[in-house]
Amino acid sequence: MDSRDPADQTRIVSINPWGSLRAWLDDDGETVYFHLGPSGGQAAFGSVWVRNNGPAPEIGRAVAPAPGERGLQPRRHTRHADGRPLERGQVLEVLWFEEGDGAALFIDGELEAVLPSWGGIGEFRGYAVEARGRGPYAWELVLPNPLGVRVARARAHWDALNHGGLWPHVQAADRAHLEARIGPFEAAWAVTPPEEPPRAVASFRTGWEHAPLIFSTIGMAAQPMPRIEAERDDFLARHRAQVLLASTRPGDWIPRLLGELARYPWRELTWIGDGHVVVAPSIDADAAPGRFPAVLLLAEPPPSAGRAAPGLTGQRDRGGDPINPLWAIPITAGEHELAEREGGGALAERLGAAGLGWVHDAGRADVA
Repeated sequence: MDSRDPADQTRIVSINPWGSLRAWLDDDGETVYFHLGPSGGQAAFGSVWVRNNGPAPEIGRAVAPAPGERGLQPRRHTRHADGRPLERGQVLEVLWFEEGDGAALFIDGELEAVLPSWGGIGEFRGYAVEARGRGPYAWELVLPNPLGVRVARARAHWDALNHGGLWPHVQAADRAHLEARIGPFEAAWAVTPPEEPPRAVASFRTGWEHAPLIFSTIGMAAQPMPRIEAERDDFLARHRAQVLLASTRPGDWIPRLLGELARYPWRELTWIGDGHVVVAPSIDADAAPGRFPAVLLLAEPPPSAGRAAPGLTGQRDRGGDPINPLWAIPITAGEHELAEREGGGALAERLGAAGLGWVHDAGRADVA
């Protein structure tokens, strides 16, 4: 192994758009590897072989390598048995998936390796163009390939977002859908720093007597959520979401809370869906300080005062994926414990039985 300082071995480092993950390429003198890991640490939780620098061994390991273990790809699983080291002056580029949980490596403009979010599960590490078949440290990346299409789509997405063409379209589409289903637009708040993909929160009036004001994330569904693809076969039907919250006593905490939720999946590298609970201690801090430390997310929340929540399904993103509306219901610490113990559905049933539903009421009873 090369004895050089690890910092000298690193050839390129890239942080994902939310600052939650980093990708880097390194060369230890024997092999070149592409890694994914937390942005604040040195450890990798996903690594894929890219190239051997010298001759490949004739025979590979008798057993599969441990997750993250580094080694030479054996001869039968390489395209250049004598090695193919990186050259000076080559242009290296990291392209992040839209979910921000996987990345592709380009060398001189050509796709070289892909590290998806499910890399490191079982014997699969990732894909490399230099690999042949299913080697112990990388699987073959043959083009054309579904992942090649995915990478091309990611490039088109980031280009459209970074050059300003996508965000106005997303804002207009989300606002039009919500106005058609809820009522007139009232106000909007930008909720992301300039370096992150844009998000906003908007409020809408229903026009009903004594009606709640309904707040919704804007642009959240423009990005598919991370990790869900590694956990669910039906991820295409679930990986885009918007979050809403209704209250008859609106306050500044609502756009602030929804702004946090609009960024939460990508910053925490997780996904949210029906029945999930998210801890958010800033909920209703003025009217009910500390009383609601979390929200329960429901696709079909119970009625409030006998009135059902507006139906918001039917919207699709520009690629045709369904956008899933999730209503945020502030819950007490006891209700959070109940949901952890019995599931979000059980808590939703208790709320419904008590006549408590989708409109937040800071003075409501605790159903735990």
